[in-house]
Amino acid sequence: MEIGAGYGDVSALLLWMGFRNVTCFERDKSLVSYIEDKVLQICNTQLDVINTSYPTELGFTPDILIQVNCVYAEEIHNKAEYLDSIIDTYLYNGIPNVFLFEAIDDSYREPNSEFPTYVRVGLDDICSLFPTCSVTSHITYQYPKNKITKVLYKICAS
Repeated sequence: MEIGAGYGDVSALLLWMGFRNVTCFERDKSLVSYIEDKVLQICNTQLDVINTSYPTELGFTPDILIQVNCVYAEEIHNKAEYLDSIIDTYLYNGIPNVFLFEAIDDSYREPNSEFPTYVRVGLDDICSLFPTCSVTSHITYQYPKNKITKVLYKICAS
């Protein structure tokens, strides 16, 4: 399950790799048909994109939960709220086997209105949120080579 599908790249990649039960959420209605068309072209299959913000009741627990480069900073007012939203997303429909979560790293210090400092987290934050899980991390973008610094966390239930 992908949260914040954007242009559908991750969902299309999952389907192309052979995953068949892919669910994705995208709150921007203007992107829904774009994602569905992309998946049809690349994978020759239909994908119904759920046009709403997550969390929402699914009726099942996803095996793999993916939230890559998706933060709604306008709905969050401080770091505590952001950390609460991460754990709420993780737990909402039951604990997934794997949670792939990409975040703006707290080492990124430049002013950025889209990603204010309170939506920047580090490995210590993630490990504190998931104390019983195995957590690994990988830098996916590095400032100043890239516009910001991002880290992908792989969080596995114990």
